Amino acid sequence: MDELQRKLPFSLIAEQSLLGSVLVDPESLNDVTEIINANDFYLSEHSQIYTAMHELFLINKEIDIVTLIDMLVSKGIYSKSGGEDYIRTLTEAVPDALNVKDYARIVKEKSVLRQLIAACNEISESAYSEQESVTDIIDHAENLIFNIAQGRDTKNFRHIREVLGDVY
Repeated sequence: MDELQRKLPFSLIAEQSLLGSVLVDPESLNDVTEIINANDFYLSEHSQIYTAMHELFLINKEIDIVTLIDMLVSKGIYSKSGGEDYIRTLTEAVPDALNVKDYARIVKEKSVLRQLIAACNEISESAYSEQESVTDIIDHAENLIFNIAQGRDTKNFRHIREVLGDVY
């Protein structure tokens, strides 16, 4: 496949379903924040919507269409007349929030793939330029990949007290 025809991996439906799930059940944001952050969204509009939802959650305001649009307007993301239709379509994308963790995992996996592609491009450019030693290029490549790996699934670690409590 020609490199110009390749598209970065992302799932529009997973991003929309995740945001719609949070609108349907704002408490599901607790589950989602363990898996993703705003930078994991491919579309900047979705990232901004997620950030606004998170900010509403942090200040203990109800997350619904009205409060979300108000937040987005106050941040200058939407104009007073725009955006409401799209936010409404997000709520219509999912009937409930049962699968919100699955949607978050899909969004996260696509984000990790995009990060890997960016790292590989950077490594490739470094290697083609031949301006650094092979050792430096390899060290840099290892650091890039390691940093991506560290950002994945680190939230699944549990404190030893929790594990021991489950065992005993």
